[in-house]
Amino acid sequence: MDVDGKFGSYLVATGRVPETVVQKARSYQAQMPFMRIGEILVNLQAIGFTDLLESLRGYRAQCKLGQLLIMEGIITKPQLENALQRQSAAGGLMGEILVTLGYCTAEQVQEALSVQKKQANA
Repeated sequence: MDVDGKFGSYLVATGRVPETVVQKARSYQAQMPFMRIGEILVNLQAIGFTDLLESLRGYRAQCKLGQLLIMEGIITKPQLENALQRQSAAGGLMGEILVTLGYCTAEQVQEALSVQKKQANA
């Protein structure tokens, strides 16, 4: 999932895809919301599949825990927003807050953190 269009912005910022091509892909995505921005860019031959995978690894490594859990379909954006409000009001670790609220399990948080760490070290 392209959370808030940030993956496209990441591709532009890292110089992998020009902004105009990402804008074109986003317009296609508006017509075909079931397709991910990376899939569209590969279909447009704007980026190769190997480069896409490398970019996804880099993007996931810099994502925050909540973004990763949304991308994995474990939590929703409204759930993350609620957890962020609670964190802002009372402090605490995001993973613990999400588990306390019942939005995910400790195992799911641990898996997301390990993916994040693994991607950062790749």
